[in-house]
Amino acid sequence: MASVLEIKQHYGDEQARLLTELFNIPAKAAEVDISMDATVRDRLGPAEIRGIKAAEGAVYAESERDRLKSKYIELDLEVREAIAERVRQVELALSPRNASFADFAAAASATPEQLVAAMDMSLKAGDEDSALVAFQAGREREFEEVVSHAITINEEWEALYNELALAENDEEIDSGDRFEMIAEDRGKVSKADILGGPQADINTFSQMR
Repeated sequence: MASVLEIKQHYGDEQARLLTELFNIPAKAAEVDISMDATVRDRLGPAEIRGIKAAEGAVYAESERDRLKSKYIELDLEVREAIAERVRQVELALSPRNASFADFAAAASATPEQLVAAMDMSLKAGDEDSALVAFQAGREREFEEVVSHAITINEEWEALYNELALAENDEEIDSGDRFEMIAEDRGKVSKADILGGPQADINTFSQMR
């Protein structure tokens, strides 16, 4: 499975693509065609027809912006699920497989120095499972020196542990609110906007990532 970083990059790119589509809404809204009976059309003047077309364009713009927002929120849920699954895989990889209750009990009462020593001795003996017991105890008991030592002596553990740290580094903000904060008024088109001509927009794609 992809790493936490790769998952975030993939979904971040997809969400950024949706946000850039907001810039296309004004032009598309202005080009919306309307189906109108010829008899009705003949009874209306050019200004009235433009007004009806502009109203339909505004409806399209609102619908399209809502669609993009809904897809953005949907992707946010998907990325959270994907990261949660990856975290489960990482935790499994960092968990000892064949340790006994006695091993866990001993680690639960050991000092940081004892855990580091036990980790080194276990790895020298080729017993990675026992080393993981010490690493896990250090993480659970928040012994920074134990965790730091573990990820220093084993590159695979370091990579996996960094994934867990990255997974925890998520903004606690509603995805719909985040969409509005980034998008601002982009993609919002009124009847008056269409009648007044194309909207001027500055592409701030770099702010969307």
